[in-house]
Order: sequence, then C-alpha cells, then structure tokens
Amino acid sequence: MQTSHLKEVLIINCKRCNRTVKTTLKGWARKYCEKCRKEVDREYAKESTEKRKDIIIKRRKELELNPRPKFIGCFECGGKIKNTCWNKKYCSECKKKQHSKVSKNWVIKNPEKRKEIDARRDSEKRKIYHKKRRKEYTEYVRNLDRQRYLRDGEKRRALVRKYHKENKDAIRNTKRKYRASEYGKLKCQDHSRKRRVRKINVIHNFSLEEWKLKLKQTNGYCPSCKKFVGILKLTLDHTPPISKVSKGFVYTINEVNPLCKSCNSKKYNKMDKDTVMRLY
Repeated sequence: MQTSHLKEVLIINCKRCNRTVKTTLKGWARKYCEKCRKEVDREYAKESTEKRKDIIIKRRKELELNPRPKFIGCFECGGKIKNTCWNKKYCSECKKKQHSKVSKNWVIKNPEKRKEIDARRDSEKRKIYHKKRRKEYTEYVRNLDRQRYLRDGEKRRALVRKYHKENKDAIRNTKRKYRASEYGKLKCQDHSRKRRVRKINVIHNFSLEEWKLKLKQTNGYCPSCKKFVGILKLTLDHTPPISKVSKGFVYTINEVNPLCKSCNSKKYNKMDKDTVMRLY
C-alpha cells in the first residue's frame, strides 16, 4: 500500500470489469473503477426515484398548494436569507460558526483519528505552500490579519497573559538564547541605538542589513587600532558626532563607521577637518 499527501492510494480489482486500477476513494466506491462507478451511480439513482415516486409527487403537489417563501430568517442571528433549499437554516457567517463547532466536537471525540490524519500530512510542504501564498497575496493576507486583530484582539491578549503567567521560566530561557545568538545581539544593539537616536531627535537613514555588510567588511578587526575584537564587539561611531549635530540631522551609511569600544571612547566628540568643513 502506497501513501500520498493526505490520501491513501490502493490497487484494486473492479467488481464489474475486473480491471486493476489505482483509487484514492473510500467506502463502497473502492470496489469499482471510475467508469463502472458512474454507471452504478446512475442505476442507483433510477432505482431510488422509482421507489420514491409517490413521495415525490406528493411533495410537488404540496409545493403547488403552499409555495415556499422567498426569504426566511436565520435560526441563530435572525437575519434575512434566500430560501433556495428546503433544509436551509443558517446564513453564511452562522454556517461557518456551526461548522467550526461540529469540527471541534469531532476532534474532542476522536483524538486518535486526528493524530492519524496529522501523521499523514507533510508539514514542510504545507509551510512552503503557505509562504508562497502569503507572498502572492500580501495585501489580502494583511487585511485578514487586521480584521482578526480587531475582532479577536481581547481574546488574544488574554491568552498571551495567561501563557506568560504559566510559562515564565520557558520565556526567560528563550529570551536568553535569542540575546546570546549573533542575530539577537545585533538586533538588540540596533533597538538600543534607535531608542537613543529617537531621544536626541536624529535620523538613521540606513537598514540593519547595510550595517551588517559594513561589519563583515572589517572581518572583526577595528579600522583604527587594527586589533581583532570580533564583529559583535564592534560599536557604531557617528561622523560627525551626535553632540555636534543639529536636531533632525540625517545619518547615511557612509557617515557611520564600526570601531572597537576603546577607540570609540577615545575619539569622544573630536572631528577631522573634512567633517568640520562638511558641517559648517
């Protein structure tokens, strides 16, 4: 027996024509090939109509005497809906809610079957598919996320608070691991720089990726003292310095240099002739 994504593929002998065929169907349909299955369906439909002839004629007469109303009220919200089908009860939104309730109850009653279905699924394929879909329909996905946030914002916050109370140690450990990693250290440094710049009212007109490239070009060596310190221990030096600059000054990637801590502190707020000429 072979297994594909979510569906089982079986090799069977058809009951009618005795051909060997592959099927992904379940129940009685597994006994026949596609052609024979359609023939069986037709025969069954004819037989059922012949058996239920009297009931069908009765129903038609009842509809002629008492025709169905065009609009009916939803059983849950009471809104108007078109009476297109004899067993219609809910509007589209309420129908979704009912469906979700039924599916949740099924999961609670059948946990083993749920595990079997999850085991058949290929999680990596699903992740790749979802990433592609988010890239293709970015605006649509963002609008959906906004609607969810507005609709279920309070519920989400309550769940997050509950999780934080129950798993304080786990959250601390994950934060420590993140700060210890190379990406985490760079990100934390970037956040602190942004906060400082915001306070002084100065603008950084460069991204973190541009700053990373500048750090990689040094190979961990300080450009002024030429000592090996490591990429993570290099600090950001402003030329001209922040203390000598007017409010609203814009720093580009060319006006920023990586230096070690000692060289950056020694430099303080000194300026070269070129930087003085540029400023004044």
